Parts: sequence; structure tokens; C-alpha cells
Amino acid sequence: MPTTRREFLAAAAVTCGAAAARGIDPIVRPTGVPPNKAMTLSLAAYSFRQALDLAKPTMTLFDFLDLAATLPLDAVELTSYYFAESTPAYLKRLRDHAAGKKLAVSGVPVRNDFCLADPAKLRGEIAHVKAWTDRAADLGAATVRVFAGNLPKGDALEAAQKRVVASLEECCAHAEKRGVLLALENHGGITATPAQLLALEPRPMLIVTPAHAAAHELGAFASAVLSNMGPVPHYEHSSLSFSETEPERTSDQAL
Repeated sequence: MPTTRREFLAAAAVTCGAAAARGIDPIVRPTGVPPNKAMTLSLAAYSFRQALDLAKPTMTLFDFLDLAATLPLDAVELTSYYFAESTPAYLKRLRDHAAGKKLAVSGVPVRNDFCLADPAKLRGEIAHVKAWTDRAADLGAATVRVFAGNLPKGDALEAAQKRVVASLEECCAHAEKRGVLLALENHGGITATPAQLLALEPRPMLIVTPAHAAAHELGAFASAVLSNMGPVPHYEHSSLSFSETEPERTSDQAL
């Protein structure tokens, strides 16, 4: 039976199963999480980044939704980079189109850098994330996926970590008011490793793992983070890449 939108949004607030590949060690889950939790699949618009590139697009987000509706999926992730507009009317059209295709919007990824040392520029990044959080809420999205950022040259790691946590706390407070969860992606920078993710204290945000771990590192990366996160909810987003020299692996097995 297909997953309903209500069930999908509820599932986004607990640890979800990530796609697995044969030969990857099983993820060690926190205590209390059902081992056979059903996995809900969502297709990321970023997978079609060349076609959706606004500089020379050959596909629109509406085309993307049409394509996703032909696949055995329950949801889509609408990357903010590919919105032709951000007007209320455009957002309503997108939401209605997705609903008409029986697709939930799992999330809206946003490009940002909370490591910036310049106070004015950092305020701009926070405002940017808040604005897209509002748009995500208007779309009915469950999450907004954000980055921590890159350590500025000559800056101290501890100082950058404090800016990131303060920025996330402020954005999380705004997201809570809109009924949206923030997901922090481990995309290089100061969140490239489990230790770096866990060094961000306190942890007020949803943690997304392991977006950019190599296929053979997927299980180990996720286990290292999940086993130390306690009650904090997780949203697992995986980008798997395989070279021609590696054996074929599947990525549709629920953990």
C-alpha cells in the first residue's frame, strides 16, 4: 500500500532507513529504533542538475515532477537552486502540481555558509535560510537541508563552530514556528567527518547523514554518527556514486 503524505511527514521526524549497497556494513542504530523501519524513497531534483540548470535549462521543476510521478516514489526533494521563481504564486503552482501527481515534498535543500566571519554576510546567510524555510513551509515540505560551511582562511575552527551552532539555533527556532525540520548535511567543510559533526554542541538540529560518503564508507559513517546522537532525530540522505571498476551494487535495500 502506498505511503500517505501524513505517514511520510511523520516518518521524517524519526530515524529513516538509508539506501544501502551490497557489501556495506550495516548501520548501527540508536536504541529504540525499529530494525525493520520501512524506507520511504524521495527523488532529489539535484540528480537532474544539468537539465535543471537555470543558466540553460532543458527541464523545469514541473517536468521533474512529471518524471518523478512515473517512478515508484512517494516524494520529491525540490532543490532551491532550480526554482525559476520564488513568488507565492509559483510556489502554489509547484505544490498543487506535486499534489496532483500524489507526490509529497520531502525537503528543500538550500545553499548557505554559516562559517562566514563577516557579521553582515553571516546575517545575510541566516536571512537566506529563513526565507527558504518559509518557502519550504508554503510547499508543505518536511525539511530544509542546509550546510555548515567552510572554515575561512586564517580563522579558528572553534570560532567558526560557534557561529555555525548559533546560526543553526536561530534558524531552527524559525523553522519550528513554520513546522519544518532543519537537516544539516555533511558536505565537506567543517562537517566532513563524524567527529566534526559531533563537535557541534549543542545539537539543536536534525542531522542528515551521510550525503557525501563514498559507497564503501556509507555504513561506517552513518554508524559513527547515529550511535552517538542519542534522541536527536535523523534524516538520512545518500548520494551514492560507483566507478566502472567497482562491482555493481544495489541501493534500494532498507536497513
